[in-house]
Amino acid sequence: MSHNITEYTYIEGQFNTLSAKGITASDYIPADYEVREYGKKYDTKPEVNITGQKAPDWTLTDTKDLQVSLFDLSSKVIVMEFTGIGCGPCAASIPFLNKLKETYSAEQLTVLAVEIWNRKMPSLQNYANRQHINYLFLAGNDEIVNTYLNGDRGVPFFFILDENRVIKRIIKGYNLEHTGKEITQAIDIKIELVSLKKYSRTRKRLQEVVQFLSRCFTYFLQVKQKFLWRETKVSPARNKGFLGRNEDSDYSNINSLSAYNP
Repeated sequence: MSHNITEYTYIEGQFNTLSAKGITASDYIPADYEVREYGKKYDTKPEVNITGQKAPDWTLTDTKDLQVSLFDLSSKVIVMEFTGIGCGPCAASIPFLNKLKETYSAEQLTVLAVEIWNRKMPSLQNYANRQHINYLFLAGNDEIVNTYLNGDRGVPFFFILDENRVIKRIIKGYNLEHTGKEITQAIDIKIELVSLKKYSRTRKRLQEVVQFLSRCFTYFLQVKQKFLWRETKVSPARNKGFLGRNEDSDYSNINSLSAYNP
């Protein structure tokens, strides 16, 4: 076995003799990072509750490099998770979300996750393949984090949107026993409400059709009654005229009979 080893020899090497007095670690912290003192309590950023509001639209890129917009999705309900690669509870939620995707039809439900910790597409693609994700997996950005989470990058967050894209429920964290049940119940309620609304609209339309046909039938009866009344009114005159004239009569006989009239 041969080895290729390169050796370098340094003669009279010197250590860095610069003073550390002029170096401040905080000068090298990125501007958008917040510096906190260890052990000191700070007020956390208040959560913004946007439940009941119209979900802001967004356009993000999925793992197939395709653009996906929120309002291009046409399902009755949308489950949108904010997730992060390396987040344990997020990874634990993947089998549950895969099952949701398989349980409901595309018309009923859209399942998607927005990655907000890592924006490198190769990382997202490798993670999606490794975790066998069967739903939409999108690369997030600062805008969507600020709009939906008020800049909070704690994950996971689950947003449940109805058919009008109104945010009906926000769930923070994941637990298989409780969170999964809570999300499933919310989905079923929304789908059932949509079905009831469609049934109500269909029933209303049928009632309108029945009322229209009823009016048409009533109008028909009124027209028929008028027609019969006119026939009854005109018929005696016609009959009189018919009976008053005998086309087979011999008018000469009538004249002759009149001669005997005293």
